[in-house]
Amino acid sequence: MNVSPKEQLATINRIRTSLKGAPLNVLLVEDDEGDAFITRRVLNSKNVENIAWAKTVKDACDMFRQAEFKLVFLDLKLQEGTSGLDLIKTLKETRPDSWVIVLSGAYTEDSDECKEALRLGAFAIMLKPLTPEKVEFILGNP
Repeated sequence: MNVSPKEQLATINRIRTSLKGAPLNVLLVEDDEGDAFITRRVLNSKNVENIAWAKTVKDACDMFRQAEFKLVFLDLKLQEGTSGLDLIKTLKETRPDSWVIVLSGAYTEDSDECKEALRLGAFAIMLKPLTPEKVEFILGNP
């Protein structure tokens, strides 16, 4: 399954609408402290207060079982040697309505890994290095 640009934009608009309503629970799965800092700083600037940060797939699975996360920022390659692709499967099986945004160090969104992430249910790819502007694009203007 490939997500069309029109579907991606519709999901981005749903995320932006959610930020204006009830509190949004966000799970950030990122082992790089710099990228995690940028993402959390932008989320905080959008008044997202419910941000859980996991550095490993195991921690992310534990957190996902304990709380309902609507939005997940997921690094595909974690230092522990595991792939975020397996986590996408788990997230989508557990809560198919969650929005997964893949964070990738791939040189292009057309990499096999990024294509597979979209096929598994991620709706967008953000290429690293992360910038506040990239994260803000997903979340919209204040």
